[in-house]
Amino acid sequence: MRLLRDPHPRLFQVWRAALATSLTAVWIAPAVVIADGPASPGSVPPPHSGRDATSIPRLTLVDCLNIGRTHQPSIQAARASLGTAQAAQRGLQAIRLGSRLSRELPVRKQQSAHGVAAAAANLEQVRHDVGASIARLYFSVIYAREQLKVAEEISDRLQATVAVGEALLGQRGAPADLNSLSIERAKLFRSLAQSRVDEARRGLGRAKAALREAMGVGPDFEFDVPQEPLPKMLTGVEKDHIVGLAQCHRGEVSMAEHGLAISQLEMQAQAAMRRVKRPTAAAAGDVHARPVPTGSFGDDYKPGAIGLDFPTLFVGPREIRVQRAAEVAARSTAATEKARNLVTLEAEDTYYRWEETVQKIAKFTQAAKDAEELAKRASSALDSGVIQSYRDVLEILVLGAQIRANLNEALYNHAVALTELERVTGGAFPVITGTSR
Repeated sequence: MRLLRDPHPRLFQVWRAALATSLTAVWIAPAVVIADGPASPGSVPPPHSGRDATSIPRLTLVDCLNIGRTHQPSIQAARASLGTAQAAQRGLQAIRLGSRLSRELPVRKQQSAHGVAAAAANLEQVRHDVGASIARLYFSVIYAREQLKVAEEISDRLQATVAVGEALLGQRGAPADLNSLSIERAKLFRSLAQSRVDEARRGLGRAKAALREAMGVGPDFEFDVPQEPLPKMLTGVEKDHIVGLAQCHRGEVSMAEHGLAISQLEMQAQAAMRRVKRPTAAAAGDVHARPVPTGSFGDDYKPGAIGLDFPTLFVGPREIRVQRAAEVAARSTAATEKARNLVTLEAEDTYYRWEETVQKIAKFTQAAKDAEELAKRASSALDSGVIQSYRDVLEILVLGAQIRANLNEALYNHAVALTELERVTGGAFPVITGTSR
């Protein structure tokens, strides 16, 4: 019966506690972006309620990133996990003469070091995730505001067109196709435009609420975003460059590699002890604590990652325990390879999304200019009684608004693609949040 007992229970409790938090970050699959370091002093305005519009602070993207860096609970939790892992590692290193009592202790120290490195990679990963989320939602506010402007302008123009049509109805020199039916048709277009105004206003409110959460502040935190355009079109991005940066800098790959190292060291730890019942590194921390993303095989194909199968206890003769550890290492090897493949796929997909937005912006920019000029000419011609078709005026106004809305959407998707280019490369392609460093 003594063979089934841990010969040094206190020593085991020490190294298990030291590994407890560092190993939980090894097999994680979150995402990427934001610089390290505390926010600059005074960068976080205190929350106020009941302010008038002129006193509400206008936060730039840099301001929002600094606030998120300080207040986002996800970053605080990841930073605390890293600090706990580092403290636990120092506890392991402080054990003197431990190797005389336990042959596996040196291996456990190495596993703890990999666990700390994985926790650090996780912290960086969370920073990138938060930064990308903040940037994306910041641009969502600007996009919603631009769409609101388009909706309000077309609503006003249609209202004026209806008024002119009603004034010209039955008058000499009125367009030949102007009748009560065409005016009712114009009113339907106006009602549709007014509904778009309401949708845009709700979208603006939702975007600001989401940005507030991404920054990690409460609902009583009032702020606004300055009037500014979406980012200018970025050209010259190369797919192979993006893929290479992603493979070298993504946190998922780093965490998977440290997980593989831990599982490979487990073979040495099991080989160091003869007793038939030995805990594994997984006993020190729940390596399954973070969920592995599952795949989606519908219209939006998203392959899933490979999870771990790391028991907390190996029972049996030493050669059997070593063999089980080897199988765990083999699965970790597959998980690491899968992580690299998924990172590569995401980087390629992001590149193609960016490429698509660039093409759409080029397509809609000139069309929007032409449509705006044509809309002004048509409205002026109707006011002066020169135009011969009331229907043409309506179609020109509506089509012009659609083109402008499509251009705004393309610019927004381009901005989102820029945040994703930075995120998928682990911050190595700092086109957005890198400006806050």
